[in-house]
Amino acid sequence: MKDTKERPILPMYSLLPVRALREAAILMAKEVDNKGTSWTDTEITAHLDHAMEHIISYLMCEDVSEDHLVNATCRIMMACEKYLTNWDYVHKLRTS
Repeated sequence: MKDTKERPILPMYSLLPVRALREAAILMAKEVDNKGTSWTDTEITAHLDHAMEHIISYLMCEDVSEDHLVNATCRIMMACEKYLTNWDYVHKLRTS
């Protein structure tokens, strides 16, 4: 990333919300234990659809047994990672 003066902007990891990231990492570890599948096998749009479902469920106070904000956070981070790495395109090339 660069600003208008073309100086490189270094990431400041200390600004990240560590509690939310920790909860997201715990949730992802549970999912691997439960399902044994990889989030990289899911399309970006599916991650975004699931994130929206969790956001709407949170806003409507539905199914309070699930932590919808953490689930939505994970789904958005997964979609973002796939977008930033162009995973879908690379995966299609490798499998065709």
